[in-house]
Amino acid sequence: MDKLLAAPGSAFWSEVVAHWAGRIAIAALIVAIGLWAAARVARLVGRAIDRHGDPTLARFLRRVVYVALAVLVMVVALDALGLPTATLLAALGAAGIAVGLALRDSLANLAAGVLLVLSRPFKVGDFIEANGREGTVERIDLMQTVLVSPENFLLVLPNGQV
Repeated sequence: MDKLLAAPGSAFWSEVVAHWAGRIAIAALIVAIGLWAAARVARLVGRAIDRHGDPTLARFLRRVVYVALAVLVMVVALDALGLPTATLLAALGAAGIAVGLALRDSLANLAAGVLLVLSRPFKVGDFIEANGREGTVERIDLMQTVLVSPENFLLVLPNGQV
């Protein structure tokens, strides 16, 4: 207890500051390099898929790879700080379940978007009819599909309805 009450300029506080400054610097370096590397890897995955496949699939996989790697980088950085990551991951998992139940409809659109991207029943430029609407597919995103109607209107349909 005497050490905690020591003067701010004492050797104890110098050691504490040096210890935490080192950990924070290492964690910041992990985040900076990790996010840069995640962006590079995601871009490479996107380019590889784009050359051999559908640009929509490439954009989707690029986003998924980046988010997955960014989460991994953050967990590694928190571990470098000395924080208990197992407890954090368990709490995030529980929060994820709660959010998933609250956003059931949005997640249904997300799942439908993944199925549309992977199964590719149609592609950008195809003329389709979906949910009583028809038009040319302009873009397929994770949550919605964007059509241009014959009257040149922009139609945004949730993927769960497509």
